[in-house]
Amino acid sequence: MEKIIIEATKDTPRIILDKANCSIEIIGSSYPSNAAKVYTDIYDWLDEIDVSPNQSLHCEFYFTYLNSSSKSALFEILRKIDTMHQKHGLMVEILWKYDEFDDDMREVGKEFNIMMHEIEFKLLPQNPQQ
Repeated sequence: MEKIIIEATKDTPRIILDKANCSIEIIGSSYPSNAAKVYTDIYDWLDEIDVSPNQSLHCEFYFTYLNSSSKSALFEILRKIDTMHQKHGLMVEILWKYDEFDDDMREVGKEFNIMMHEIEFKLLPQNPQQ
């Protein structure tokens, strides 16, 4: 199975889409001028994964910064994942990591969690010195 790795740039996060493990990993800052374009690969990738009830999707997000257009693009991805869960029974685990003293990123994770219907985020503070 193919693994797609999109390396981070100065204004985009590192993105790893792993079909074999059915996982999404996004790490870094996200403040591109066109966030929808940056996150299109994830949206398209979700169309290609197995959505049977026994399949699970693991998502790990660790942002240090998200601008408003990145939040909107990420919300669309999360909404698609939520729909896949509701319609097809896809099991979903979402880990929302944030630097332990970054109240803004913790709050963003909480806000996204509230918007999801049945999927619970695991909010995980990280020690950035490690």
